[in-house]
Amino acid sequence: GGMIGADIGVGWVDQEGRVHFQV
Repeated sequence: GGMIGADIGVGWVDQEGRVHFQV
């Protein structure tokens, strides 16, 4: 569900390990 890193459905984890949630 994101642009970079691991797609976790509700958002994504970036290359530094931070979770970003979709809004």
